[in-house]
Amino acid sequence: MRYKKILLSFIFILVIILIYTIYKDKIIFKGTQNDFYKKYYYVFFVLISFLSLFLFLKKNYTEYLFIGIFSLLISFYLTEFYLTIKYNHNSYNKYKNKNNFDPTSLIDKLKKNDYIIFTIFPSIYLKEKNNLFPFSGISESETLHCNENGYFSNYVSDRYGFNNPDKEWDGEKIGYLTLGDSYVHGACVNRPDDISSQLRILSNKKVLNLGYSGNGPLLQFSTLREYGFLNVENILWFFFEGNDLSDLKNEIKSSVLIKYLNDDNFSQNLKNRQSEIDELGKKYLTKHNDKIIKYYENSILKIAKKKKFESNFLPKFIKFLKITNTRESLTIYKNNEIKFKEFKIILSKAKKIARDKGANFYFIYIPEYNRYRTNYKNNSYNKIKKIVNELNINLIDLHESFFSKDKNPTRYYPFNLDGHFTEMGYHEISKHIYNYINK
Repeated sequence: MRYKKILLSFIFILVIILIYTIYKDKIIFKGTQNDFYKKYYYVFFVLISFLSLFLFLKKNYTEYLFIGIFSLLISFYLTEFYLTIKYNHNSYNKYKNKNNFDPTSLIDKLKKNDYIIFTIFPSIYLKEKNNLFPFSGISESETLHCNENGYFSNYVSDRYGFNNPDKEWDGEKIGYLTLGDSYVHGACVNRPDDISSQLRILSNKKVLNLGYSGNGPLLQFSTLREYGFLNVENILWFFFEGNDLSDLKNEIKSSVLIKYLNDDNFSQNLKNRQSEIDELGKKYLTKHNDKIIKYYENSILKIAKKKKFESNFLPKFIKFLKITNTRESLTIYKNNEIKFKEFKIILSKAKKIARDKGANFYFIYIPEYNRYRTNYKNNSYNKIKKIVNELNINLIDLHESFFSKDKNPTRYYPFNLDGHFTEMGYHEISKHIYNYINK
């Protein structure tokens, strides 16, 4: 009977945590983080169902279950204690001392402005039913991007809605054309700290940045088909191991994007439809304005709260209770869900476009942060490299040639924490890529 009471206590705690999770998802973030919280709903459902089942079993089975659960919890928290000691580098204290960050001023600015141009990821149109599928944002507009380095990055978009000085489209020859997701887009730094701007400085040539946050391989390929129409010397295809293949699983479901893969002559003629793209983007912002502003507000307040309280005991203890470090260490990818066949076809077709243009084609592999914080190994790493080598594509493996050679690779990330790169990180990586290409 005693063990059943303890089981009921566990179930009660899980239900309370589930209610809190629903509150954060639906009330705090107003459903903007559904994909993030969905996995937790599944876990809670399985755990509550499993524990409830044992309430109806005989005493001995209940005791065995209790002993097993208790032993498992002890193991998790011993692991978490070890990782907390190992990775406690007081990063937010560095954050606190670096910037005089005033969150209320930006929140007031968000609320007072009738209309703000936020970054509109092309991937959001995967869920929208429109006759037009844009691959960029609103053109010639000051665009608010993201905050990881202690300030909100922003940029003035070019004539096609990309993160470039507009003059880069003028002229006969482009030195470098970059394709990728947020790392290429320039998150979360201002020009000239992003990769494309650094390549402009290093090469003294025109560089077109066609990268956008949230892009996976099929969106990158489709963007190349629509906008890579100029005379280009080098095409740089950036691949982020953290989510590019999972993005591809969603992209190939799009009735529009799949046409770029199956029909070599298909085009939406996007470069001549920018007014429609702008109008569609503004409609999206108007429709979701409150939700987007709420998301940015929570992002701002979360950063400010971490600045103020991270050095105190309570937040660290809460993080410990949530076994944050252990959960990050156990992250895995399922190869059986990954579309390697489609990925290889996309890469082969992209290389052919480069060859037809007489351009050099480079595949640049960006590793994820957890490699250097928890010694996590991505199961797709060797498979991706094998595909690139089979296609005889120039490979720049940033894990092998850059990060793994540094004694402290996390120093290239904001405050040694998970995220995109710091200004210094973007600078050094751009220099490494440039030197590799021009060695």
